[in-house]
Amino acid sequence: MGEFTMKIKQVSELTGVPASAIRYYESQGLLPPTKRTASGYRHYSQEDVFNIRLIKFNQNLGFQLSELKILAQPKENIDHSKLLDSLQTKQKDVAILIDELKLKQKQLNAIESIAVNYWNKGKCVPQEELENMLALDT
Repeated sequence: MGEFTMKIKQVSELTGVPASAIRYYESQGLLPPTKRTASGYRHYSQEDVFNIRLIKFNQNLGFQLSELKILAQPKENIDHSKLLDSLQTKQKDVAILIDELKLKQKQLNAIESIAVNYWNKGKCVPQEELENMLALDT
């Protein structure tokens, strides 16, 4: 009995990744070339499904496809120090993003406070306050 395989539509449904993206992953060397039937249909294995999920997981962490080529190598050939460096770099990027989001949250809170203060008095926010809000962006 042969290995269980799936067509691209099934793999797309299982992984939530569009068929076009799966084909793109393959063209970029992120997935090994798929087996094809005599009629040219691609057939994917459970390992392919795992690899597609792994790609999607890493993209959700903020990795670009070009950064994921290291994962396309046979497991025994992966440069662990390079992979660790990538993870540490991504952690630094996330820390910067968190700081930026905290600043945006602080700015939003300040703007909301100013607006609510005026609106509770039945007034519009004056031009000078709007200019002060714009200054928060610098």
